[in-house]
Amino acid sequence: MCLLMPRFKIEEVRRSRNLLNWKHLDAIKEELGVSKRNLLHRLKDLELVQEVGRQLYPSEKLKSDAPLLKH
Repeated sequence: MCLLMPRFKIEEVRRSRNLLNWKHLDAIKEELGVSKRNLLHRLKDLELVQEVGRQLYPSEKLKSDAPLLKH
């Protein structure tokens, strides 16, 4: 598990920011104190985004806006 980027924290930031926007990712990385590469890796690990070159695409989870946490 990633201690600086727990699932609940990613759930919080994805509600208020666009995970496909590089400027939003920069703000998230600053807020969490992680590198952009590590943030992107975590978003891929959670199956929220897909990266092709420098372009980000939404995964099915992100498209559906389904919660990451099971209640």
